[in-house]
Amino acid sequence: MGTFTISYFLRKYFIERPKWHYPVFFGACYIGYRYAIFKRHHHLASMKGHTRMYKSRREEILRWDPHADIWTY
Repeated sequence: MGTFTISYFLRKYFIERPKWHYPVFFGACYIGYRYAIFKRHHHLASMKGHTRMYKSRREEILRWDPHADIWTY
């Protein structure tokens, strides 16, 4: 067992790796990025009165001002 070096890592990772690994890696990164955006959007939507948990808050805002934009609260 030898010592792990930077040159060994670079040779194994960039030169000896099959070429199909690169599109798979970047595809997985893209899907993960889009999933994170989706989860963030879902979280923000649920915090703004679009779920049953915040329904009473939304109704309270609209009772005081029927034309209020609930996204500003």
